[in-house]
Amino acid sequence: MAYSSENSPLQIDSSPCGSSTSCSIVRTPRIALLLLMLFMATSCHREDEGHTPPQLAQSEPASQHANASRALPSTEGGSRPIAAARIVATTTKYADRYPALSALAESGDASAAFQLYEDLKRCASAEAREEAMEALAAESGDKALVSNIVASLSEDRVVCAGLSDEQLATRDHWIDVAARLGQPEAQLAYFSVATEKFDTPEKVVANIEEIARIKTQALIYLTSAAEKGNRTAIFNLANHYHDGTLARRDPVKAYAYMRLLQQRGGVDSATKYLDLWRRDMTTEQVMSAEAIAADANKRRGAR
Repeated sequence: MAYSSENSPLQIDSSPCGSSTSCSIVRTPRIALLLLMLFMATSCHREDEGHTPPQLAQSEPASQHANASRALPSTEGGSRPIAAARIVATTTKYADRYPALSALAESGDASAAFQLYEDLKRCASAEAREEAMEALAAESGDKALVSNIVASLSEDRVVCAGLSDEQLATRDHWIDVAARLGQPEAQLAYFSVATEKFDTPEKVVANIEEIARIKTQALIYLTSAAEKGNRTAIFNLANHYHDGTLARRDPVKAYAYMRLLQQRGGVDSATKYLDLWRRDMTTEQVMSAEAIAADANKRRGAR
């Protein structure tokens, strides 16, 4: 099927995602079998109901998609608001700042929500990290390394003291809130975090519908980040559409995103991907993708 730049707009802002000149795919650390099963879950995502993936970077905010329900006001997630920064700077224990940060997050502060996720992520994995680091210290003869390990574990115990199991269990909630509010790091990490709990083949099979929902939401979040000019999000979307991991495989959209990334510079591998993907595309598909990318750059220049 031919694509046109009119019905498949690629509308992305020109702001860079940061100072990095390279981007990489954010992938969930999974054993090969789980990755395969997660991939298979995409093909089960209501194909019989005529589900189609979102358009390339819709001109309306991603939060307005029907699948992206949100009851929180949006804030700019690119820089930490002063209120959240002040709370972090004046508290040591995460339990002490949890109430204030959660209140800010619920009122629409994306950075407060992401800070809560970061705090809880550290403390939720503290026990496993402690075991690994203690084993490393026991095997190492490096006194400096041992000293650093001891200091790090001591810091974990201090900052994590007082957090309840109920608070620790809200980690996934806060990254979802941060992503819905437009925090780019949260939008990039959402899929990995949301699927961590499906760590066995049995869990994957038993939660196919939930995984499909997470994939739809992750695609919306990545598209939102790409609209802000986040290069990693653009790169990831190109690969997701090429591989069919978060949505139906779409070589035209994949090529268009990668072409846009190449045109913006800073990603040496983009040209190699385009050369490789072009071998499996028709001339019409390549021309359609080129038109989509060119139209996106034209709109960017008009702003």
